Amino acid sequence: MSMAPFLGSFFIILREGFEAMLIAMIVFTYLEKLNAQDKSKYVWQGITAGVLGSIGIAGAFSWISALTHSHEELFEGVTMLIAAGMLTYVAFWCHTARQHVEGKIKHAITTGAVIALSGSVCFAILREGFEIV
Repeated sequence: MSMAPFLGSFFIILREGFEAMLIAMIVFTYLEKLNAQDKSKYVWQGITAGVLGSIGIAGAFSWISALTHSHEELFEGVTMLIAAGMLTYVAFWCHTARQHVEGKIKHAITTGAVIALSGSVCFAILREGFEIV
């Protein structure tokens, strides 16, 4: 029995987990820098929502994969196009990630719109969960 599928899946999950953790740690560090640790509960809510959403996406993909072979090929093709679009977006996003993250956090803290803070972390984790799936 080959270990290649296991190792491939393991390293994908490990890499995406580190990326999600990095995003959350950047947000926590920036909150500490601004002396706004009281807002960290909203970051945890965003993390929780992102993880639960990722589990929901995995369940939906599991259901979709039970379709016939022709449907599966169509689904794979569409998914590959969406993944290519998302990776292009992520490449551009990474270019300005620091300014983007700091701007959103600062705006959320100064305006009191903590839902934006929670949502930013949630969508970042959802993106990583989607990449794992």
